[in-house]
Amino acid sequence: MTVVSLWTAAAAQAGQLHIAESYIALLDGLLEAVWLLDGRTRCVLAVNRAATQMLGLDAAALLGQSIESLASTPEDALFWFEAANDVSATLSSETLMRHADGRTLWVTRQISFVAGTGGEGYWLIAMHDQSRQRQSEEEREALVAELQATLEST
Repeated sequence: MTVVSLWTAAAAQAGQLHIAESYIALLDGLLEAVWLLDGRTRCVLAVNRAATQMLGLDAAALLGQSIESLASTPEDALFWFEAANDVSATLSSETLMRHADGRTLWVTRQISFVAGTGGEGYWLIAMHDQSRQRQSEEEREALVAELQATLEST
């Protein structure tokens, strides 16, 4: 089953079939990992290839899932509590996510509301994996600390 047909099935269940094909094409064109959530239920309606690659999961494993089951930090809980009554709520933050193989990923993310036609709306979550950058920074800090200890001992 293709991502579009999987997405279409999830969208049909959520009553959002009319946006399926146009949004999936748009999302797949983005470099960032992106999830599109139903504005009312906060369930995943669409994901792009970058999102499935980043997390090591098939689209089928993400579609239909509630955001609370995918991202459940205290920061997430507070944001979604606020967002339940305020569609102007946004969140830009760094967080940790779990890859399918168990690795921890450092992710920067942006969450914002996208108004649809006819009164419905969607939450767009754009993410960027910062794990390599974090690893490089940690290695550099370790080398600097080692060099500083060497210099202090001489």
